[in-house]
Amino acid sequence: MEDKRSLLLFAQRIISLKDENLKSEYVGYLEQLDREGKIVYVSIAEEYYTKKGIEKGIEEGRLEVARNLLARGVSLDIIAESAGLSPEKIRELMS
Repeated sequence: MEDKRSLLLFAQRIISLKDENLKSEYVGYLEQLDREGKIVYVSIAEEYYTKKGIEKGIEEGRLEVARNLLARGVSLDIIAESAGLSPEKIRELMS
């Protein structure tokens, strides 16, 4: 049982299940382990990479806003203030 649990936790971190039946079975097994008190942690790596992913998404959103404003001819200062980016970063986008 412990080997199966370890394997499933590893798989959860590495892949995203696409097959709905398999995903449902997997989620059910994780819920069973949780009810039995065998899953009681969120790994430091999961927290770290989740935070990094969120930060990357926010940065990509800011860059997209800046590109859209540049395309509309908005001034560099207004773009920097609106997108929360430095004027230097905006200049990089312009080149």
